Amino acid sequence: MTTYLWFWTAGGIAGVAAGVLVLRRSAACGLRTLLALGLAWGGFIVGVRLQFRLAHYPLNEAFRLTPADLLAGGHHTPLGFALGAVLVGLYCLAVRAPWRETGDALAVAATVMMAIGRFGCLVAGCCTGTVCGRWARALCVRYPRGSEPFGLQLAAGMIPWDSDRSLPVHPLPLYFVGTALLTLMMLVWLLRRGARPGTVALTFGILEPTTKLCLEMLRGSAPGGPSGLMLAVPLVMLAASGVCLTARMTRRIAPGFANGAEAVTGFLPAVD
Repeated sequence: MTTYLWFWTAGGIAGVAAGVLVLRRSAACGLRTLLALGLAWGGFIVGVRLQFRLAHYPLNEAFRLTPADLLAGGHHTPLGFALGAVLVGLYCLAVRAPWRETGDALAVAATVMMAIGRFGCLVAGCCTGTVCGRWARALCVRYPRGSEPFGLQLAAGMIPWDSDRSLPVHPLPLYFVGTALLTLMMLVWLLRRGARPGTVALTFGILEPTTKLCLEMLRGSAPGGPSGLMLAVPLVMLAASGVCLTARMTRRIAPGFANGAEAVTGFLPAVD
């Protein structure tokens, strides 16, 4: 577990550094936006642990988080991203911080963190995928006795009790690393192209939950299936991003219709 936390901590530090660079690039690096990065990181830490507890604890116990609970094993990222985004959004409104530029910085920070932190999942043997088919055996990983995949397969009767290794499973954390790197490339490309403030955050809000929903199809889970929150939270994030995208497109298209109408009516004769 120590190695797992070190990877995620390193990812968080690298993500914050990347976020600061984005803020400096957009000339929005100040005390308010820097505090927003810290607030997002705190919200993420609480959210990832809270979602795990909601999935595995009774509701009246899930919210009883203590500082020691935050460092315990078991984390799910979707609620962490959602909680961090909500807290930062409210904070930016309260202190009148540049929320679009802050959102862009947070999108890059989260993507960098994911690209590094997921290696901790791979080493710890958590968040692994389903058993591989023959077509993917060369890519898959077998875990030793005592690991999460081994315990799940043993409980499901997929391997005998005297086995020393699990069946090959999809290295789901590596798939998450790959999608994070692809997302990061897209975000950096948008920044280099001089995208309007908020575009990077909106792109992340679409790509992150979409890839999450797709990869969840490969997640190995305990009997009874994965928690509904693993799908519900990304779906809500994707829907919210879709609403924002629709509103943004509508604002850009509406003036075009207005200008077109003026151009047409300019050629019509005046009617008294």
